[in-house]
Order: sequence, then C-alpha cells, then structure tokens
Amino acid sequence: IGKMKVVQFTIPVGGEHSVIIQEDKLPHFYQHLHRHKETQITWILQGEGTLLAGDYMQRFQPGDIYIIGANQPHLFNSDPSFFDKRRKKKVHSLTLFFDVNSAFGEILKLPELKSVQKFIQTTLQGLQVPGPFTEQVRAAILKVRDQKNALRLASFVELLQLLTNIKKWKTLSTVTSAYSISE
Repeated sequence: IGKMKVVQFTIPVGGEHSVIIQEDKLPHFYQHLHRHKETQITWILQGEGTLLAGDYMQRFQPGDIYIIGANQPHLFNSDPSFFDKRRKKKVHSLTLFFDVNSAFGEILKLPELKSVQKFIQTTLQGLQVPGPFTEQVRAAILKVRDQKNALRLASFVELLQLLTNIKKWKTLSTVTSAYSISE
C-alpha cells in the first residue's frame, strides 16, 4: 500500500446539511485510494472485495458496516468480477459523511455529548461494527436517511450515541496521526 498515491477527495457538500448521505448503486466502487476530511460510516448492501484502510486490508461483504476516520486513506476495492461488464454485477452502499471540524463539531462540545466526542476520536484508525450490533446500526442509519432537517440531525446524534455504546470494536488500522493534509 505504501507505493499507492492517495487522492485527496472533496465530498460534494450539501450546504444546508451537517450530515451528507450518499447512496451508491454502481457497477463497482470508486477505484482509487482516497481520503477526505469527513469521517464516514459506510454500510455495504451489495458487493464484495478488499477494503484497504490505512495500513490494513480485509475482505468486505454485504452487511458489513465500517467507520472510516477523517483523513484516513481508504479504498473499497471491488472484486475483479465487478469489472467484467458481461456479468452485470452491481455494488450498493449507503454512506453518511460528517465533518467534526465544521459547525457540527460545535454540537459535539456540548456536555451531554462528551462520550460521543471521545468515541469519534477512536474512529481515526477505522472501525468495523461488530456482528451482533449490525442490525441495530442498520436500522439507525435508515432512520437518519429517511428523516429531514432537525430530525435528521437528531437521528444522527442518536446513531452516534448507539455507536458510542458498542464495546468490542474491531479496529482496522494501527496508523492514526500519520495523516496530515499537507501531502
């Protein structure tokens, strides 16, 4: 992974949203190692391949939910069969992006959200939602997607609180503070 160039990526921001929701239904996932200032929560509904996150590699499959830390280089590398047009395979993912250094980060400074703020610092290495919690987390992600405005934000805080309560996380990478935007 050391030799691959990391693409600095800008998420198309909806100016009126603190949480950006992106649903992708494509022949394959974006095929470049990239990073962005937003933290992302990605639920894979369809598609499989290899996830690269920082210095970590593992298989991903439908049902998996990952949290990719802010500025963490990552790539959901679809299996070769997804690049074979004749097979007409598709990938499907639902991703929530949020930037803790935006106005949303100010909300996290409220005393009630201290544990959520601490949790977000642990996401810098990348995490995978443990199996027993995926059902609950999926439901919470759908709730965020289906709400509007203030209720969407409230549902998102609820999702973060749910994630904060999970104890046995699977950490993806050993590298954290090595990423600076300067490159």
